[in-house]
Amino acid sequence: MPLQLPGPTTPLHLYRHLLREVGYLPPVIQPCLVDRIKLMFRRHRKDQNPGARLRKAENKLRTVRAAVSGDTDRLLHLMGIAFGRRGFRRRQLLSEFLQLKAQDGEPPEDGAAFDALIRDRHTQAPTSSHSPEQNSGGKRYGALPAPDWLDKWDTEKLLRLLRYQAHAPGTTRKAISGGNLDPRSKVPEKNIWGRPFPAKPARTKMKKWWVHMAERALPPLPAVEWELLQALATGTLESGRSIIPRRPVAQTSAAESEIRRLAAQAWDMEAYLLKPTMWVDRKSSRKQVLLSGIPQQNDEFGHAGGTRTVSHGQGGRAISARAMKRLYLQVWQESPLMETDPKSPDKWTLRYGKPPAKTQVSASHALIFQGVDQKGIPTRPA
Repeated sequence: MPLQLPGPTTPLHLYRHLLREVGYLPPVIQPCLVDRIKLMFRRHRKDQNPGARLRKAENKLRTVRAAVSGDTDRLLHLMGIAFGRRGFRRRQLLSEFLQLKAQDGEPPEDGAAFDALIRDRHTQAPTSSHSPEQNSGGKRYGALPAPDWLDKWDTEKLLRLLRYQAHAPGTTRKAISGGNLDPRSKVPEKNIWGRPFPAKPARTKMKKWWVHMAERALPPLPAVEWELLQALATGTLESGRSIIPRRPVAQTSAAESEIRRLAAQAWDMEAYLLKPTMWVDRKSSRKQVLLSGIPQQNDEFGHAGGTRTVSHGQGGRAISARAMKRLYLQVWQESPLMETDPKSPDKWTLRYGKPPAKTQVSASHALIFQGVDQKGIPTRPA
């Protein structure tokens, strides 16, 4: 269970609490989170009404404390943030990935050619051989909308990333169907009056589709981070991958411990008289106790009467090296690496992390299979 500390009373107190708790996380994910904490506190330190941001920071503090105390789900969430699989880091990597090149971003000088480029690349509004019609109010059906933020995205690159991600075996968090990657699928050919669908609402539907798919996209990692994640997931790198142990809490005297133990064993008749028996006997969820940091009368840690009977650092179980390896493997399977052709930079492929096909057998275990073939049949001596 998280260490029982008084709640932060000032923004500076909360800021120090966050930095202290992040310092117990694995060293490989600390720099990203520390920089983010510093940036957000310095950016909003002069806000007139910081109440909502402080409440959000307190929630983040409880999340980090639960991860340090052994909550693997929240630790996996923080790993995903540090390696760009979710949160602000994913948005940064995706923004860099979608930037158009300088030569691609320059619009054509001819206005008609520019309109054709916009229609061909993004809108794909249904074209007609007739001139644009007008309604009673003078509105033209088929008039192209003005350029917007979608023109700054490399949508062809994003669509190719989504196709790779749809067939990647380990990207379970952001499931994408390979048959639903047509940007024109949400734009009908005609409206309810049988006329060609106008270009402006068609453009709006296209933008909504691209935003929806961009929220699911997992951008590629830099080569250095991908190789680091590979070493952590395969076990070749052991330093800096585990949670840093906290200094043990000072223990009370033997007499006080005996008094608390006897008090914990006493039957709390008042609770059974005032509450339903089901509520009193029901154990509190371990994850909820880790998140709140408040000992319950009867929880999975063995608290009774408000006393802690589990002693392991913070009061929870330690995450083993194999469990940490599996967490890194989950993040690695969702992380692609972009490999470009040196001769033609426009040609690139993505490679996703995957677990080893077979478990490496140690030399001591291999001695059991001496003298037999792969089917278990004894081999004849030559």
